[in-house]
Amino acid sequence: MPAFQLCATFDLFPDKTQLLTSFSLAGFDFTTLGSNPKLFINTKGNECGLKFQNNGIEIVLPVPLPTVNLRLGTFGGPVDISATDSSGSIVRKRTISEFNRYVNVRLSAPEIAALVLTGGGNEAMLVHICVTVSVC
Repeated sequence: MPAFQLCATFDLFPDKTQLLTSFSLAGFDFTTLGSNPKLFINTKGNECGLKFQNNGIEIVLPVPLPTVNLRLGTFGGPVDISATDSSGSIVRKRTISEFNRYVNVRLSAPEIAALVLTGGGNEAMLVHICVTVSVC
């Protein structure tokens, strides 16, 4: 069965681009959570990403899949990641506690339909999210 990698990356946007509180990119649906919905593009070091506030963001995958790969910038505090399945049940949790660096994260579960990223001291950023999709 052929497969391809599908990624939402943010380096195509200029630095400081303000984004809507809910938007779609490359088949992924992004929604801010909580009362402070600021989402914007930020360049730090040589990388560009989606900067989000402590209240976080929800990312719905194009289709439920067993593995998701992320690249996160963790500059202000730990980032908590919760993966949910199609029924909304949490199937995997992980805290990224490295500070002041970019971290590659791979999450696996029988089914991941969405992710919620929270924390980060209002300084976290998502550089990219990627999944491998199989086609018939």
